[in-house]
Amino acid sequence: MFLIEENDIDRLNKLAIFSHYTNPWFFENFKEQIALSEFKINKYWSERIDLIEKSVNILNSGFGYYSVPLCYEKGASSISLYDMDPTTKQVSWWINKPYQPEFNHNLLNTTFDYDKIKEADIWINTSCEHSYPMKDILPNGKLCVMSGNNLTKRGHINLINSLEELKAQCELSTVIDEDEMIFEYEDELGKRNYSQYIIIGVK
Repeated sequence: MFLIEENDIDRLNKLAIFSHYTNPWFFENFKEQIALSEFKINKYWSERIDLIEKSVNILNSGFGYYSVPLCYEKGASSISLYDMDPTTKQVSWWINKPYQPEFNHNLLNTTFDYDKIKEADIWINTSCEHSYPMKDILPNGKLCVMSGNNLTKRGHINLINSLEELKAQCELSTVIDEDEMIFEYEDELGKRNYSQYIIIGVK
């Protein structure tokens, strides 16, 4: 569906307008959240779990450019995003309007406001490097998709250096699927590869 359907082209145009004319400082954030690596991570979990008539919580979501339409496409009954950045909420509401009323964006700090997170059938955090360990946040008995990486950059407070480390941080009782993806990143520190670790299981 991405960059094929009319809705998605419209969403990308809105992001470009927002970035360049409304908040030009947001451009780097905008680029990273629609990067190919983000699409591959979200495509990975969406192809491996059943979302039909399921409620989904997506933590540290940014503005959910890929995750919201993928959940919608896979039949989720409700999609709740959680992020602490007020800019992402503004952008998220703007570009994800085609997916309302299933979609909702919540301005919360996942680590410290976890008691305010709604109940859901499926819990997803593909940015565990932005959070303290998830074991105290995830509810027992729920399907979880957890992913984090070992990329050293601003905002990454919890680098994940292996699948075993990610598993230990999440304390899932059952692991259904696990994988490692290798991506490339470039900034002022130069070009380098990093590992993205993903686990799917039940707490």
